[in-house]
Amino acid sequence: MMSRPPGHRDQTEIRQCIEEFANGAKQQDLAEKFGVSQPTISYWISTFGDAVMGKKFKFRKQGRPKLKEPSQRDKDILVAVANGERYGDVAARYGITHARVWSVCNTWVKRGYRVKL
Repeated sequence: MMSRPPGHRDQTEIRQCIEEFANGAKQQDLAEKFGVSQPTISYWISTFGDAVMGKKFKFRKQGRPKLKEPSQRDKDILVAVANGERYGDVAARYGITHARVWSVCNTWVKRGYRVKL
C-alpha cells in the first residue's frame, strides 16, 4: 500500500484561513470552505498561526485555564488538612478518594495558595 502523496497548499490560502479563524470563523466551516478536514485547519492554526498573525493575536493554548483561587470545596479540604485531619477522614466526608484529597492539596500548594485559618 502506498502512502498518500504529500499535499501542497498555496500559502495564501493558509494565510486567508488563519485570518478568517482569527476573525471568528469556526474551524468546521473553514474546513468545508477550503476542502480539507477540521484537524487540518487545527494543524494550520497551531503550526502557522504565529507566523501569519504575529503577536497581535493570541491563539488559545490547549487545556483548561488554571483557576487563581480554589473552589469553596477545595478551600474546605485545605483547611481540614491544615488543621491536622487525616486525608482518609477528609476524603470520606466529601465522598472522594484519599488520592484526590492529596491532589487538591498538592495542586494548591504548587500554585502558591496559602490557607487562611
